[in-house]
Amino acid sequence: MLIDVNFDGNSQTSFIKFPIDQFEDQRQYHVAIAIIQTFSADFDLDPELEPEDLKEIISAVNEKKQNAFTVEISDDGIEVELS
Repeated sequence: MLIDVNFDGNSQTSFIKFPIDQFEDQRQYHVAIAIIQTFSADFDLDPELEPEDLKEIISAVNEKKQNAFTVEISDDGIEVELS
């Protein structure tokens, strides 16, 4: 799975961009969840994501005719932005 990871040292925030074309099978959903959980652990967060949650996000990305979504992880929590 190809992703783009950035870290803003000033705001102490991780940004993980997931292109939706990387989600070819069920395994990719589990890999994405594992990646999100790994970064979330650095902030003592537990995202409690399921593959169905990611499928809903990807559906929203498709509806807005975008090609990726970005997960923003910081001390303030976890946010998803469509891009």
